[in-house]
Amino acid sequence: MTASYRLLDPTMRWALRRFAGFGYRWSIELAEEMLGPDIDVVPVLERLVELGLVQVRGSGAFRFFLL
Repeated sequence: MTASYRLLDPTMRWALRRFAGFGYRWSIELAEEMLGPDIDVVPVLERLVELGLVQVRGSGAFRFFLL
């Protein structure tokens, strides 16, 4: 399933813009730093992966990246 940026809620759009500023793969810990302490990063990443906007790789420590 692929989603349009315009169909995302404002929090998801903001998070996606923050992740786009990071040019390579990132970990959950780095995502937490990028989004700040007020955002629960796991549900955001899960939703973006579910929508096909972010992919996850890794067998141990997960690494995320934009398509």
